[in-house]
Amino acid sequence: MLDIAAGGFFLGPRFPDVPTRKKRKSGEFWLPTRPQRFYEEKLPELERLAAAAGIPDVLAPIREVWDRDLRNAVFHADYSIHCSETRIPAKAKTYSDDEIETLVNRALAYHEAVAVLVKGYRRSYAEPEVVALHPDHVTHPDERAVVMVREGEGAIGLKHAYTADEVRAGAIAWHVARLSEDEAKALRADPTLAMFQARSP
Repeated sequence: MLDIAAGGFFLGPRFPDVPTRKKRKSGEFWLPTRPQRFYEEKLPELERLAAAAGIPDVLAPIREVWDRDLRNAVFHADYSIHCSETRIPAKAKTYSDDEIETLVNRALAYHEAVAVLVKGYRRSYAEPEVVALHPDHVTHPDERAVVMVREGEGAIGLKHAYTADEVRAGAIAWHVARLSEDEAKALRADPTLAMFQARSP
């Protein structure tokens, strides 16, 4: 989201794998890699992206909720609860109920705020809209995409902007969206379809 705010685009592998320790294989050294898992590993790239977007303080809520020792202790069930304290013996750390409650409530608030922002932005699309694609993701300069919309929900995906005649002539129809079986069937029947009816709750 930070890169998009600065004019960039979505990129799945935003954080490249990192090398682990050196190992010897067939007489040669090689560096196996693993995915970046922790906030502090990703922090330098997040800080760079936040600065490029002109919003360096945007990471403050994440910093407020991240506690690696507590995260690891909970993930590995390596903690104990005694009266009003949560203890992490391996780190010789103790948290009061108030400290735990503050961390948990901040994390929930952060998650809820992001969810509300995403939902609101998606609902800002009431009708399908033709949008430009990033130059790195087009096969020709005039290529466009269409924001797919579902009534009552807003944006649900992205698809090609080809006409039915262009698809029949060989243009490759594509879409990236979460569709019901009926919606996917309707899209296959009509590759220009971009507006979908509201779904029953």
